[in-house]
Amino acid sequence: MTSTRAAVLSLLAIGAAAAAIAVSIGVRPGRSTVGELTRRPVPTAVDPVVLALSDGQARMAASRQTRRPLPVASRDPFRFNAGPSGASEPPSPRGGAVLSTRTPQPALPAQPTLTLSGVAEDRTGGVLVRTAIISTATGLYLVKEGERVEQRFEVLRIAATEVRLRDVVEQTDFTLKLR
Repeated sequence: MTSTRAAVLSLLAIGAAAAAIAVSIGVRPGRSTVGELTRRPVPTAVDPVVLALSDGQARMAASRQTRRPLPVASRDPFRFNAGPSGASEPPSPRGGAVLSTRTPQPALPAQPTLTLSGVAEDRTGGVLVRTAIISTATGLYLVKEGERVEQRFEVLRIAATEVRLRDVVEQTDFTLKLR
């Protein structure tokens, strides 16, 4: 009896779902049939959109049919101020101005900021060896006399409170002091 009851309840649920679907799509008892629902006209709100799309498609097809010739260039694109004949005169200075013929020199790279952070001393075999601690924007360098910082600055002399350096690019000497 339980299986019969479950079958009846499931049929009722299926019938209720079918009725809800029929009501939502517009089937009215005694008024509409399935054949009438499939023959409904397309809503008029879509008609202007469909017309605009088909009109645009027709214009695009028509533009493909008529090819316009490409314009022919009457000047040489590789010569400035050249006329159609291709002959061009060099510009003459106006108002007595004279153009410079000097070639500009490339600018030297900016000198990085160097700071003497400290000096370390070590006695090995009775000889005092000093190491300078120099900080730059790129890092920290531990250098001895004769070594270079950033491949540009050579350490000439290390004292207890200062370091003498040479800029090998500009050939100038300068001193960094402890703060």
